[in-house]
Amino acid sequence: MHGHCTHVVHLHGGDVAQLRERAGRFLGDGLAAGEAALVIAGSPHIDAFICQLSQDGHDPIGAIRSGCLALVDAATMLAEIMPGGVLSRAAFDQSIGGALGALRVRSGKRSVYAYGEMVGILWQARRYAEAAVLEDYWNELLGEGGLSLFCGYPIDLLDAHLDVEALRPLLAAHSVMESSGPDFDAALSRAIASVLGVPVPGAELRPGWGPATGSEAIALWLREAYPDRAPEVLDRAVHYQASQLKAG
Repeated sequence: MHGHCTHVVHLHGGDVAQLRERAGRFLGDGLAAGEAALVIAGSPHIDAFICQLSQDGHDPIGAIRSGCLALVDAATMLAEIMPGGVLSRAAFDQSIGGALGALRVRSGKRSVYAYGEMVGILWQARRYAEAAVLEDYWNELLGEGGLSLFCGYPIDLLDAHLDVEALRPLLAAHSVMESSGPDFDAALSRAIASVLGVPVPGAELRPGWGPATGSEAIALWLREAYPDRAPEVLDRAVHYQASQLKAG
């Protein structure tokens, strides 16, 4: 269970099943602790999280009826905080602050566990600078207390074309990074060994990537340490991971 007032990031790469499990667990932790929960997501993810909460033994429908769980469409909320297509701090305070305030009044709870993917929408639109500014807005809100946030990004760390420099400030804005899982770890380690013939590096050889550790940090480090060979390693890792998932 994550500590309260943390800022979690999960790079799910389109793996809805993994996102459903991780975000659903996060939201469930909040509800189980007697806190309120806010979901800012697209309809498919909202439906997935409701199913995961139910599967984990929570009562999401009851939580909605009691005012402890609020569901907001991410695209609609993003349009509200970007009047005229421009990100606005005043609009953020009004829309996000309003949603949190209304949730606290309805639920009678001070603390909120929130899931958001508006920054992920900005990333997909290649509006990287605005995504970073939006994360800064969230961090200022987190600094006021009573809020813990889980951000979902549709980013695949094994994508050889990933813009890692655009990603760096976004990772740095977070305090916790969710693991990509054992299949990711095994595939990347195997690819490094088969293509480069070198052992997986220790933490001291990797640059700082915010909260990224383990295989996630290695996937980012590869691009700097082996710029010419990294695409081959990453493509091989994608193949290995797909084979593992098919076999499993």
